[in-house]
Amino acid sequence: MQKANHQILELIKNEHFVQWIVTPSEESTHYWSKWMLTHPDRKKDVEIARQIILSAQYSKDYKMPEEDYNLVLENIVNYSQKKGNKEIQWNPNYWKMAGIAAAVVLVLLAGFMAMRFNVSKNIRHEVASSEMITKTTLKGQKMVVQLPDGSKVMLNAESELTYSTHFKTKRSVTLKGEAFFEVTKDKNSPFTVHSGDIMTKVLGTSFNVRSYPEDTENSIAVVTGKVEVSDKQGNQALLVPNVRGVFTLEDNQLLIEPFSVNKEIGWKDGVIHFEDTPLPQVIATLERWYGVSFIVKDRSLLFGKYTGTYKNASLEKVMKGVSYTTGFEFSLQEKEVTIY
Repeated sequence: MQKANHQILELIKNEHFVQWIVTPSEESTHYWSKWMLTHPDRKKDVEIARQIILSAQYSKDYKMPEEDYNLVLENIVNYSQKKGNKEIQWNPNYWKMAGIAAAVVLVLLAGFMAMRFNVSKNIRHEVASSEMITKTTLKGQKMVVQLPDGSKVMLNAESELTYSTHFKTKRSVTLKGEAFFEVTKDKNSPFTVHSGDIMTKVLGTSFNVRSYPEDTENSIAVVTGKVEVSDKQGNQALLVPNVRGVFTLEDNQLLIEPFSVNKEIGWKDGVIHFEDTPLPQVIATLERWYGVSFIVKDRSLLFGKYTGTYKNASLEKVMKGVSYTTGFEFSLQEKEVTIY
């Protein structure tokens, strides 16, 4: 029982799971459907968590210490588990009452905590957090973000997008990782993306920005419209469709070149594309894409390069292709891949 409760709590506290339940998208549905296929034993946990979230009109806007927040959720889950037989689990009146109880407890506790702690500190904290909005994806996850001006951003795995609550006044975002932007046109308000030392400026267009901290180069690939790029070293260029700008971080150069759609932006359509890609980079990409970790028994096995394209493929299928070409063996268990 205790283990089951913990697993339900983890789902309820997972903002990506909650986002899927409350506002499902094609990408999130695809991800969580695959997750449930690989975790069939968690079906009941998912259903209980879903009922609690929907019935309680789940919200993380209440500001309270983590331990008190966890205590509230534990009590709700414990009660739901005790009453979680088949008859009650599907009884709408029960879930309605459980949702009301959850919401009331959260509101009362939030009010109590506001009185218990220094009010001025709480106010400063809320103002600071309300000024900036941050959207984050973990390994193995993608997310579509709708910005206040109607622009859409698809975040790739292990990425972070930050923007102001006053976004309509100044259309500016900060990106860590990778994202594809579809910017709503506004000739009076340029749209800027800050990624490391690089600034991308547009009026209305679609383009991809890749800027992971561990990468040796950052790139901006334009699909439609025109994009102005620049960095702090004085490099700048105007990019047109089917052209990308590559900022090499080692020697601070800006290269302009055509790009492969599959390689550069295929990820948003479920395409993984490798083209003479060093094996260590292949492994890093798969770790981020599928949310797994790799154990390599002998690093010399990762000598060489790999070329291949996969669309909406399972990790096992990709690993079979890579291992067949490169000659190593592998085993896959849960979220861990061993290469030997």
